[in-house]
Amino acid sequence: MPPASVPPAGLSAAPQLTLALAIEALATALHRESGDIVSLLGVAHPLPASVISPKNQPHLQIDQAAAFCKNKPSGDPFGDLYQKFVPRSLRLARGEFYTPYNLAQWLCRRLEYLCTRSSQVTRKGQNSSDALLSPTLFPSVLDPACGSGVFLVATLRQRIDAGCPCDQWLNGLVGFDVNPLAVLLARASLLLTFMLACPEAEREGQWQRLLGQAEQRGASPFSVYLFDSVANRMPQATTPAHEIFAPCYPSLCPPRNRLEHASFDRIIGNPPWINWDRLDDERKEATLALWRHYGLFSLSGRAARFGGAKKEFASLLLYAVVDRYLRPGGQLGLLLPLTLFQTRESGQGFRRFRIPDPACPLGVHEIHDFSAISFFPGVASRLAALFLTKAEETYYPIPWFSWHWREDVVKRRHASTCDLDNDLLAEQGAVIQEQPEQQGSPLVRVTDTPFKTPRMRGSDQISSSHYVAQLGCNTGGANGVFWLERTGLETQEVLWQVRNRVACGKSKLETRTSWLESDLIYPLLRWSGVRAFHVQPEGWILLPQDAEKRRGLAEDLLRHRYPHCYDYLLLFEEFLRTRAIYRKLQSRQTFWSLYNVSSATLAPIKVVWRRMDSKLRAALVLPDQVSGKPIIPQETLSLVPVESVAEGDYLTALLNSAEIAETIALFGQEGTKGFGSPGMLTRLNIPRYDPNCSRHRELAEYGQRQRLTPLDGAPE
Repeated sequence: MPPASVPPAGLSAAPQLTLALAIEALATALHRESGDIVSLLGVAHPLPASVISPKNQPHLQIDQAAAFCKNKPSGDPFGDLYQKFVPRSLRLARGEFYTPYNLAQWLCRRLEYLCTRSSQVTRKGQNSSDALLSPTLFPSVLDPACGSGVFLVATLRQRIDAGCPCDQWLNGLVGFDVNPLAVLLARASLLLTFMLACPEAEREGQWQRLLGQAEQRGASPFSVYLFDSVANRMPQATTPAHEIFAPCYPSLCPPRNRLEHASFDRIIGNPPWINWDRLDDERKEATLALWRHYGLFSLSGRAARFGGAKKEFASLLLYAVVDRYLRPGGQLGLLLPLTLFQTRESGQGFRRFRIPDPACPLGVHEIHDFSAISFFPGVASRLAALFLTKAEETYYPIPWFSWHWREDVVKRRHASTCDLDNDLLAEQGAVIQEQPEQQGSPLVRVTDTPFKTPRMRGSDQISSSHYVAQLGCNTGGANGVFWLERTGLETQEVLWQVRNRVACGKSKLETRTSWLESDLIYPLLRWSGVRAFHVQPEGWILLPQDAEKRRGLAEDLLRHRYPHCYDYLLLFEEFLRTRAIYRKLQSRQTFWSLYNVSSATLAPIKVVWRRMDSKLRAALVLPDQVSGKPIIPQETLSLVPVESVAEGDYLTALLNSAEIAETIALFGQEGTKGFGSPGMLTRLNIPRYDPNCSRHRELAEYGQRQRLTPLDGAPE
């Protein structure tokens, strides 16, 4: 492996160098000539010479790369090479998160267990009309987004451990991917695993057999292909990797006209995790009809603007490959974002668990929640595993397993090396539909102790709250324009000298020190300034907004009444007009318009809590003690206006309670983007504050005591 301090030789060269390392590692581990290995992988010779012999690059440290393959492969040795050479930003843009081998191995074992238990998978040969699959003793398996082949390798290891003949190991084992480098690395992983597992006496014979198959087929004997399993076609050449490996395409493509009737006993893998709104235009256009066909997505109405665009591409892949490639009665095991099971609008179509045409139900067997285990460090989305059978109905409650570290196991920094059976503990529970009468409603965990407020005694249902929340003020990526700091100078409180906080924004902006009308400047409350029962505002925010009309102040009004603010905003006009949220939702309004600003935002008394937090932390916000102005929360906070301090103390006491935390855990996952969102409040039956109710007064008094307790002495 190259040291971390030595960068790859540019993005366009990275695929070449990655493949070169894989070929050299294979040659070292198997004591073979790289030419034979190139033939088995299906690499065409017109590629640049550095692909075949990169030893003129001393910083690549070929020997260290070969150490991956010294004895037995560690599941996915070349996946790590891929991640080292392809920039993380590019992999995130594609939704590529390469799966640790221990997790892939567990998924294969669990799917095998469920299939054996249900007695629905037979180990007889495939139909001879199935042109992709050969007769086999094993169930046929497809990974529709195989990456560098970790699930294929885990499945191959299962077959090897079963003790069957070598010539049966690869039959019916198929992978697809849209990245040519990933296809070649997956083939390399299968070749390495296959050859090292062969008995030494049979190794030479198997090597020659594979070479013969490659020569006869004119392609690799490993059935891993460059193919878009969602769009059902060859991927478009849109990346440098596609251009580099274009000469390999004939050997990377699946056999012509052999996918039409292919069906598999099992589908397994980890599809790309990427939202619709992050897909490129070509991908959107190619798949839009499929989103609509499977009932997963609608681009019309308010839902499409506020959440519809957050549809997960993984849900489309699941429906498309189950429809096309999974035989009736076949089983699927996929790793998916946990939000698909819990978000309201973005996961609604997915949770119908039914293919529309022809009508075919999908029977969910189990859902596993790995949100407490960091298998993908640095990734905000939480992990879940789904197991289902095609042409079976889903019955509720569905078994739900929540995975945690065992108490006697020291948490590792990364979970990729843990033993899932011995280091982790799965707590079994169940989930039901939140609203059974509404098809595709979110799944909530069943509990024996549902939250009950004083007005809810005897109720076992989560239902609507009397309070309505909204997000805080959203600048649309222009914090560096609207967030301010005072320099301490003022002119009779009419004008304040301020400086824009360019460090608080992601865009590079010029620092400006300006005199602005104080009427439009308000105290700012940021995410970091909120703790349970306590707030600490930091800085100021320019609010040139008509809160009643929920749009920016009219230009004539701003120019004549607040000329200094008007001149200041003109300095940033070009940048403010390029904001994505402005172009999408406010392009007909003044260019200084903000988002999520209403009369509730300017309410003098309100309750706020942090979104995307590890737990719910609510606090009461009162007017600023110095300026007397209402404090403005940013968009990473949710807020509820209240009419009195006592009502605010009552609400914060409830929201910070253990009972509420237990209830939220039934349908929300801490740390995710949806945790603590305004919609959370609609699922809690919190009655409006009644000063004549003694229990309400007790809660308000408790909230007041915690609020007045110094922060260092306040319990979290």
